[in-house]
Amino acid sequence: MKKNTYKSKFVRKTTLKRMINIYKILCLVLAVLLLFSFKAYADKKTVTVINKEILNPNVVMLGDSITDFYNLNEFYGEDKFIVNSGISGNRVSEILNDLKTRVYAYNPSKVFLLIGINDILWDGADENYVYEQTIAIVNQIHEKLPNTKIYIESIYPCNEEIKYHFKEVDINSLTSTIEGVNSKLKNYSKEKDYIKYIDLYNKLINEENQFDLKYSDDGLHPNEEGYKVITDILKKYM
Repeated sequence: MKKNTYKSKFVRKTTLKRMINIYKILCLVLAVLLLFSFKAYADKKTVTVINKEILNPNVVMLGDSITDFYNLNEFYGEDKFIVNSGISGNRVSEILNDLKTRVYAYNPSKVFLLIGINDILWDGADENYVYEQTIAIVNQIHEKLPNTKIYIESIYPCNEEIKYHFKEVDINSLTSTIEGVNSKLKNYSKEKDYIKYIDLYNKLINEENQFDLKYSDDGLHPNEEGYKVITDILKKYM
């Protein structure tokens, strides 16, 4: 009788121990499930917040120093959300390799692209290289963001005054290359309904077919008056 009583107590004790262990395991599983559920919820909340932020900007201005120095708040007003994605000194290849952070992150409805002068001026790139790399940028943006309208700005003119600020240049050769790129970009844009070519070159030149010094202080970058002319034109497409 004592042996059966002892055995019964042992069974109950063992059963209780197993139940406690099972309870612990269930608690652990529940905790893990709750943790993952919370993380998924948190991630979902984060994505929602980010999406609200990146879907608001409807315009990205993409380019080099000419864009970088463009005071968008001054010319367009702080109420219009335009992202300045210009970086001084940029070449076409640098933009091509950085589209994720410079364009895709903002999911814009419109992109204004101005690039190429640094390749021509500093690197001696020919018109075919600049044209092909610029089109590569455009096509990658369109592939990633098919609903985004892309505006290609003509490369702006230069003035022989540039040699006093930067380096000796053959202004005639420089102008010829710029015009060659612009002509190719214009023709390509006619074939694509998601691209619009904007001719700013002919709005900024003087009678010598150079950057009018009313609009530029160094022969390369627009000054205040130059940006006013540019803004008046670009506003039509905003």
